[in-house]
Amino acid sequence: MADVFVSYKKEDREHALRAVAALQSAGFTVWWDDRLTPLEQWDRLIEVEIAKCKAVLVLWTPRSASSDWVRIEAHYGLEHRKLVQATLVPCTIPLAFGMHQRTDLSRWTGDANHAQWMRALEWIGELVDRRAKTQTNVETPDNAPRRPKVQAGQPFNTTPVAAVRTLRKTPRRISLVIGAAVAILTLIAVTVFVIPSMNPSREHSPSESPPRHVTIDAPSGEYVLDPMHSSLFVRVNHFGLAHYPLRLTELSGRLNFNAEDPTNSSVTASVASNSVQTEYMGQRDFDEELENSDWLDALSHPTLDFRSTMIELTSPNTGRMTGDLSIRGITHPATFDVTFNQAYRQHPMGMPLALLGFSARGTIKRSDYGMTVLLPLATGGVGVSDEVDILIEAEFTQPAAPANPVQ
Repeated sequence: MADVFVSYKKEDREHALRAVAALQSAGFTVWWDDRLTPLEQWDRLIEVEIAKCKAVLVLWTPRSASSDWVRIEAHYGLEHRKLVQATLVPCTIPLAFGMHQRTDLSRWTGDANHAQWMRALEWIGELVDRRAKTQTNVETPDNAPRRPKVQAGQPFNTTPVAAVRTLRKTPRRISLVIGAAVAILTLIAVTVFVIPSMNPSREHSPSESPPRHVTIDAPSGEYVLDPMHSSLFVRVNHFGLAHYPLRLTELSGRLNFNAEDPTNSSVTASVASNSVQTEYMGQRDFDEELENSDWLDALSHPTLDFRSTMIELTSPNTGRMTGDLSIRGITHPATFDVTFNQAYRQHPMGMPLALLGFSARGTIKRSDYGMTVLLPLATGGVGVSDEVDILIEAEFTQPAAPANPVQ
């Protein structure tokens, strides 16, 4: 997993190479498309890498500002709150990004102490520090070395990653974290729901006319979750006042789809425990508190996981999926209602991909997974609800077969 994903136009490769070298000298790991080969499915690889990175550095020039791919990558970075912008050549920044901060590197020649470059490093350092709080290895000790947090306005420390601060432990906080964990697992479940809506063999009583079969023009096989076009939200009732939303941003999943018998399809999914996003705008890092407290405990439980066990139809375009949902090492069955939205054998924009899309929602009890802080008392009184609503929008992709395969 790279720290920084660099987005640029291929004609600006010389500029990008300078930025990549400077980032690596500062101790960051970098992914950019310099090693892509004609044999690789480059669009899929880019989607995977941009989802895994901790910061997206967009290098703006007149060419990149008019590139659809650079704009898509910039939108992804902005949506997932990991966008860093730098202007390499004076140009008109796309409207969606013009109101957001960026650094001016038009006079930068690679000097590590250049004020504008140091400003970009500060922003990247903050993002990497925030998103790298939890190691993938569950056995990472509490005093393992981490990249030091860089405060805005302070000089950036270019000491390599291996020489830094320890991950701090934060006290337990609001039970919203529960929702986060739940949401994660839900995403996985949603994936499989597309299946149920496709089975036309359901039996009906003589007085009941069978539902019209939904035609789905998509092949069987393995589909991969598209993280750039999928979202996972959870919400809880906050002291009876309103529903508080929470988002988990680092999602992955696979759907093994059986077009002949959709109920024999299966799905697995995983969500990073340290990818929480809340609406909190105060001084403390509330997202980190939820991730690293006794709620999600991302250090010991880096992922929330789901594996489907049963799929059934409920109507021509809806289904119900049940599976095993694991949060903080505790596993319980969970059921989700899913609506099939659309399918394409060929991407409508011409890309060589088959697509499946759907929406899903479900409700679980956080207390089932050992999260009981701030639960309403049985004798009455307010608190944060035990019930956690999970809302999912998901798209899955599969490389499309060639129109005229070679015999």
